[in-house]
Amino acid sequence: MSPLLFIPFLYFQQTRLNNRKAWVFHAVYEWLPAFFIVSIYYYYTSGFDLIGIRIINLLLYYLAFVAFYEIGYLVNDQLAHREIGGRKRSDRLSVAQIGLFIVIRISLFIGITIYLHHQDVLLWWGWYASLAILFTLHNSIRLLSLKVITFCYLAMVRFFSPIFMILTLSALEELLFPVFLNYVLFRLFIYMDSKNLLQSFERKTNSYRVGFYLLNFGFSNLLTLLYQSWVPAGIGLYYLLGAMLFALRRSFIGLTDK
Repeated sequence: MSPLLFIPFLYFQQTRLNNRKAWVFHAVYEWLPAFFIVSIYYYYTSGFDLIGIRIINLLLYYLAFVAFYEIGYLVNDQLAHREIGGRKRSDRLSVAQIGLFIVIRISLFIGITIYLHHQDVLLWWGWYASLAILFTLHNSIRLLSLKVITFCYLAMVRFFSPIFMILTLSALEELLFPVFLNYVLFRLFIYMDSKNLLQSFERKTNSYRVGFYLLNFGFSNLLTLLYQSWVPAGIGLYYLLGAMLFALRRSFIGLTDK
């Protein structure tokens, strides 16, 4: 692997932003919306005073996110070498190369955290701990119909990571559903088509039902942290227990996943 790819953002650029279409897509669907949302937010809350500093902070938030997210990309790409038909986006790396790659990005992430004075902010650490868990699940789950769920969460987190520390909770709540409809849902169908899931979807199995609500429960806990309310986790737990009861009933009467 080229030494340049150890520099944060360049791995993402070389493996995902490797053509003009990818650059345009990310600019239109992610970067420009984040810029306009933050600019409009600051205009209505404090005018355009210090807007330059605000935009620099936005760039730092994005860089912290990319540095963290690239670790998940690298793990995903390295696992692809073991999969039949997996997309080989990068060369197979040694343990030392992987370790150096991760250390550089964690160091940058911690440096930005300290610069932005977030070292004692629970939401900041909780958000990125949840992202690490989501990416780990996405890379380790074998059932493709469940990877759809983790992909949705990752897409949502991807959109909000550069801006969630800038906006108020009420602003995030207003954005949540529109972003899901216009960004996450669109990317979801692209992902499903790339995995041929639009032709075959394992929705009738116990593994899918329980797995769906188990993953949802994890995301509900993130919402509980964000909203500082037990309601999301409570609703998620209710449906998870319901799915588990249905699965036990199906097993008891002899219905299996096959």
